[in-house]
Order: sequence, then structure tokens, then C-alpha cells
Amino acid sequence: MRSKLLCSAGALALLSSAGVLHAQESTGDATAPQDTSGQIGDIIVTAQRVSENLQTTPVAVSAVTGEALDRKQISNVTQIQYTIPTLQIATAKDGDSSSANIGLRGQIQTYSSITVDPSVGLYVDGIYVARNAGAALDLLDLERVEVLRGPQGTLFGRNTTGGAINLIANKPVYELTGSVRASYGNYDAMNGQIVLNAPLVHDQLAVRVAYQHNQRDGYGRSLYTGQSLADQNVDFFRAQLLIEPGAGPLKILLSADGSWSENNGSLQHTYYVSPTGLAPAVVAACAANAARVGCPAGNPPLVDVSDGFYTSRAGLLGYNKSRTLGFGGTIEYDLGGATFKSITSYRELERTYHQDLDGTSYSLLDTYRGYIDQDQVSQELQLLGKGFGDRLSWIVGAFYFREKGQDLTDSNSLAPVSPTRAVKDVYARNTSKAGYGQLTYEIVDGVRLTGGLRYTDDVRRMRKRAPTLNMATGATGCALRSGLTAPCEFEGEASFNYWSYTAGVDWQASRNAFIYAKVTKGYRAGGLNQGGVDTVSLAPFDPESVQSFEVGAKLDMFDRRLRINADYFYGNYDNVQRATVRVINNLSSNFVVNAAKARIQGIEAEIVAKPFQPLTLSGSFGWIDPKYKEFIDIYSGLDRSGEPFPQSPKYTAGGAADFVIPASFGSVTLHSDYSWRSAQYYEATQVSRVGAYGLWNAQVSVQLNDPDLQLSVWGRNLTKERYYQSVTDVSGTVLGYATANPGEPRMYGVTGTYRF
Repeated sequence: MRSKLLCSAGALALLSSAGVLHAQESTGDATAPQDTSGQIGDIIVTAQRVSENLQTTPVAVSAVTGEALDRKQISNVTQIQYTIPTLQIATAKDGDSSSANIGLRGQIQTYSSITVDPSVGLYVDGIYVARNAGAALDLLDLERVEVLRGPQGTLFGRNTTGGAINLIANKPVYELTGSVRASYGNYDAMNGQIVLNAPLVHDQLAVRVAYQHNQRDGYGRSLYTGQSLADQNVDFFRAQLLIEPGAGPLKILLSADGSWSENNGSLQHTYYVSPTGLAPAVVAACAANAARVGCPAGNPPLVDVSDGFYTSRAGLLGYNKSRTLGFGGTIEYDLGGATFKSITSYRELERTYHQDLDGTSYSLLDTYRGYIDQDQVSQELQLLGKGFGDRLSWIVGAFYFREKGQDLTDSNSLAPVSPTRAVKDVYARNTSKAGYGQLTYEIVDGVRLTGGLRYTDDVRRMRKRAPTLNMATGATGCALRSGLTAPCEFEGEASFNYWSYTAGVDWQASRNAFIYAKVTKGYRAGGLNQGGVDTVSLAPFDPESVQSFEVGAKLDMFDRRLRINADYFYGNYDNVQRATVRVINNLSSNFVVNAAKARIQGIEAEIVAKPFQPLTLSGSFGWIDPKYKEFIDIYSGLDRSGEPFPQSPKYTAGGAADFVIPASFGSVTLHSDYSWRSAQYYEATQVSRVGAYGLWNAQVSVQLNDPDLQLSVWGRNLTKERYYQSVTDVSGTVLGYATANPGEPRMYGVTGTYRF
């Protein structure tokens, strides 16, 4: 490793002496706006909670500007993955279009529960969004999206082992501006947006409001009920008020956002049935007595190879309805030599659903009523400043987070052979407190040292009620014996505390070459298992930890017409949290255990090239190599160290091109982008393997100068690639089947945008 670093340093010195590298400025996404000189543009990021140039930030971070999001047709959190290396975002396995399972560098939460924290944190203007339910937010009126890759050990609100995504909205300004947008596409897709910014008091008070409505018919359907599936009907708003009294040292930003989403339920395409599971027995039971609960008319097959790719045999008329609402307040006060900042937030989520999760006309796993109600509050205090002639920069802070919620389901598994409906009612309360500090000191010109430390204390509480289940033994029929008392109830509590840290060095090798190295210790919080069915599977699990080593370089070459940002990382993981299954009394319990030690290494690279003024080229590449060092199943005793990591494609790659043609009326922009990822396993099973796929998108835009009007024709997935965006494999359990959610087919349409 040392010889490679020395070789790289020598190469940089050679390039510098040859005059190839020139003064660098910060940039973000590969297709960030370009200046008139033909050089690659600039961007400021807040990856370390302070504003700084991306090209001199010693962190593996990608920034996608709002304009780049528009050109790449990225309108939702789930679509960010197609422009960031090693990022993988899957839709919820239950088909909820408002949910997202986010993975980065091979780390992902596949078990969705209010008692299990994600591997990757999602933030809105620095405010943590705790649950993957409701995390598929619309990207409306954003300044940029920042994706921080690697464990976040000190500065961000919740420790995570994979990384963080921060959505940064456009802030109010002191001028009257706005825009109106309308789109229409196939599947009767309609989108309307309006953004209005207005000054209320000059240089002291301004407001900004954004609203969007998005709807589309489903691209899938149930062959049994005829219901359209994978449809959309979403409303989203954001409002912000900026207060700067007397243009003094005080600045206050108040914000609110909310979304309302509903659809006809999930497009569950059943593609595999295990011959050893009970699913075939259900068909046989219905053939013997069609009057059984959960038996469809005509005794149809579970799976038919003649079914179309975008079809389901779902026997229930499903629906998903979700609502999110959030409020935030950020107060900044300039103390002269330091700045005080307070970030306060409240967020809530409510979701109801009725779903056929097996995707067949038989009742293998149906949820007749699902209900999730969650709310959270957080408070963060920061004090930051500089000293010693700006050689020292520092930040100290305190963080508090409280979350509570209810998860209620009424479901039936294998109804024709087990007609008893199961009711589960879980209430959880999570709290976290932390104190942290980080400082950076320039020891000599161009060389800085960074050190950070954080102490976290987590407390988890859970109460579970299951009137049909004895949670001591996993036997059914509990309510017949004792009603809603023990052993039909379970109460658990677990607390964890830990230290996390970061230490690094960076070197401004020349005005255009920046090199850094860092080591980070990060954690993912422990928790409780709401999916447990007995005392074993209800046991708590410990925090997952990672010690990550990373080296990276950020280079500008050829008069800032070529930019290369790349990094190599290696992480050692302990107490890896993994979902497992325990079958007791024919009940499948999905829960989390600390199962393994692992190591993950990888390479990430982003490249921007502007060979001549009208053309901008960009590309990204990611390679990850995850491997279990030890993984012995504590229940079966089997060695599982050879299993694949879920939702972790070994390779991710992409490229984009923008060509701007000036004209007397304005300009014409031609855009094309392609994203590819190698084969992956959505779960740690061979059945869940999904082959490699690539998506090609394109857009042609005509910009008029007077009026300020843009007309665009666009298309997504132009090659009609067939791929799955999530997989649920329970073929190894008594249920015995596997389903998948097909991704979008080819989409196309037109958009008009008027700005004022």
C-alpha cells in the first residue's frame, strides 16, 4: 500500500511540474452548471456541517445539483442511486411506493421495523428522517443532494455504518421569483409544480413555497381482480420562512413539509414456488374443498409462465395510503468569534394498507389491515468557529432524539390450511442522546489534521400484544386461554452506549491536487425484535460497529476541463446485524441477530470532462467486495459465511452527456445518461438473485430567453429493460414462495416550465 501511495504522490508532482493541473474549485455532480470559460463549475457542500468546497473536503461525498436532478429526471429519493457509485435503493418489499430501503457500500437494512435503525441515514436540511416508511420523498425545489459514503461517526445526528443522504432545499431569497411546471406522459402520467419566492420585508423577511401533484395509472395489473397496480397519486409541499431581524447577527429559518400518497397496492409478481413448502399444499386443500377460507374460484395455478412480466395474481383489492408531516426550525447567531446554531424538528408518519403480499389468488400471506403511526422530535445544539489565524476550525454539539410509534397488523398466513387470523400490536419508544466534537488544524501550509469524538446513549423500549399467540412458546390460541395478558403480551427494554471517532489527515499537494486519509469508528444502534414469536426471537440485538479506513484524491487537470475524484475504503465490521428466520409451531418469525464479523472493501470514482464548450461528459464507477469473516447461525449451527450480502451489486457504473447548442432564441440542450449495475441478491438466498441491468434515459430541451420558457421531450428506460426493484424470498420457510416488484417500463412524455 505504501509503495502505491508514494507512486501516486510522485505522479501528482510530475503532473504539477508539467503544468497539467491548475487551480481547482469545488464542484458537485458531474453535470453541474458550467461557467462561460468552459471550465467545470463549482459547488459548496456541508458534508462536515460547515460550508466548504467539495474539492477540498476530506470526505467521500457526491453532490448532485438541482439542475442536474432535472436533466437526469431524478424526481424521487429512490432514483438517486442511478447517479451515485455503490448506492443501492430498493422499494419496500410490501410495495409501498412511499418507502425506501437505502444501502451504501454494502450496508443496508432489509428488515423494516420501528425497532431497527437503517444503515444509511436520510436527512432533510440536516434533520434526521428515522424510518424507511415515508423515506421515498419527492425531490422538489432542491438546491442539491449530498451523499456521504462511509460510516458517520461524529457529526451527524444518528450514527450509521453505511453513510448519509442529505436533501438540501432552495432557501428563500429577497426577490420575487418562481416557476410553474406541467408534464404529461404515457400511462396517463400528469405532474404539476409551482414554486413561489417572495420578499416580505426587504433584507429581513422572505418566504418560499413549493407544491407538486404527481399521478399516474399503474403499469401492472392483477390477472385475478383486474385491479391496476403500481399506480401513483402523490401530493407534496414545502414552505419556508426566513427571518433576519435588522440584518443583524440573528438568522431564523422555519420550515414545514408534507406528503400524501396513495395507490392500489403492490405489484407482487410471484416467480417461484418451493415444492417443499406449504404453498402447494394450499392448492391441494382448496381443490379438495373450494369452500375453505382463502380459496379462489376455479382452483387456478399459483404461478403460470405465460403471465406477463408486469402482472400479479393478487386475490385482494389492495391499497396503500401514507401521510408525512414535518416541521423544523434552525436558529443561527453570530457571536463574533463563533457561531451558535440550534436545529429543532418534529416529524410524523401515518400509513394504512391492505395487501396481498404473496401475489397469488390464494391466501398465502394477506394483510387485511395494516397501520403504522410514528412521530419523532429532535433537538441539536452546535457551537462552531475558527482560531489561530483560521488554521483551526472546530465544532462541538449535543443531540437529542425521541421517537415513538405503533405498528398494527391483522393478517393471515396459509389461510386454507390455517384459517386463524393473527393480530399484532406493537408499541415502541426509542431515545438517543449524544455529545460530540471535532476539530481540524493546519499544522503546516497545506497539511491539516482532523480529530472527532462522539458519545451516544440509546434506550429502546417495546410492548407487543398478540391475542392469538403465546409469546413464551410460539403456540397459537393464547386468547382462548388468557386474553390480553401474559403470555399474550411482551415488554422489553434495552440500552446501549458507545464511543465513536474519526481521525484523518489531508494534504493540498498543489493548487489542483487534494489527497486525504482517514479512519472512522461508527455504529448502528441496537434494538428489539418486534417480529419475534417466542422468547428466543424476541431477544434484543446489540449495536453493529465498523472501523473504516479510507484514502482518496480529488484532482483537476487540463485547465479544469477534467476532474477525477476517487477513493478506496476498507471496513472491519463486528456484530453485523442480519435478518434470520426461526420456524416454531409452523410460524415463521423474521428477526434480527448479531450474526457475524465481516469486511468490506471497495473503490469509488467520479469523473467529469469538458473537452470543449458545448459538451460535458461525466461518469461514475463503484466496486465493492464484501465478505463474512465469520457467520455461524446461532439457531441452526450452520456456517453461513459464504452467503452473499443482500442488495449489494459488485459493480455500479454510469455515464452522462450534455450538449448545449446556442441559438438566437436561447439554446437547445441534448442530454443522455446510462446507469448499470451488476447482478445482486436482494436477500441472502440464491432464489433472490437478480441479473445485471442497465437503464438508458434521454431528454431534449429547448430554452427560450423571452419569455423564460423551457420545453422538454423526455424518456426513461428507453430500451424497455425488465428488472426487479425489490424481491421477497420466503421460499425456505413454511410459506414457500418468492415474489418481486418489477421496475418501471419505458416512460416518456413532455414537460413545460415557465420561470419568472
